[in-house]
Amino acid sequence: EKVYSFIYQEDKMFKSVCNYISNESSGGYSYSETYDFSYNNDDLIVDIFFEDNSGFSNHNTKKYKIDNEGNLKTGYGIDVLYDFHGNISKIIYSGRVIDVFYDTQKGMYSQINSDQAPLYVIHRFGHFFRFNNPITILDSELGEEKISYQYNEFNYPVKIFVLESDFDERIEEVEYLVK
Repeated sequence: EKVYSFIYQEDKMFKSVCNYISNESSGGYSYSETYDFSYNNDDLIVDIFFEDNSGFSNHNTKKYKIDNEGNLKTGYGIDVLYDFHGNISKIIYSGRVIDVFYDTQKGMYSQINSDQAPLYVIHRFGHFFRFNNPITILDSELGEEKISYQYNEFNYPVKIFVLESDFDERIEEVEYLVK
C-alpha cells in the first residue's frame, strides 16, 4: 500500500512523503520517500530522500523549469507539452516520446489549485491526472496502455484499470482524504 502526504505552504507544495508497505506474502518490503521542494523564479529544485527497511538510503537533487502557471516544462532530460485543457499531452525524454489522450471526467488532482509540477515529479510521470483522466498512453518504447475508470458520486476516479501493452492488467484504488 502506498500512502502519499502533501504539505503546502502559501499555495505551493513544499514537502511530500510517500510511505510504501507491501504485504507479508511479498516479503514485507517497505520504504519511505521524502520530497522537499524549493522554488527560485522558474526553477523547481527537488531534494529526494529514500530509505527502505533493509537499511539502504539515498539522496539526490533534481532541477526542473516551470512556467508561470506552475506547470513543468523541462528538466532532468525531459520536455513536456500540454493540451488546451492544461493536461500533459506529450513527454519527450532522450528520444522516447509519450503521447497522452484524455477523457472528459475530473482528474484526481483537478481540485488542487497550486503548482502541478511537484505531483508529476513525485509520481515519476506514472500518473497524468490534472484536469482529466488519461485513457490512452502511447509510449514509443513501451507501447500502448489503455485505461478505464470507476467513478464515485462526485465523478472522481476511485478505481483505475490499466491494460498494458504486454496485456498485463493492474487495478489501482484511490481514496481521498482531506485534512
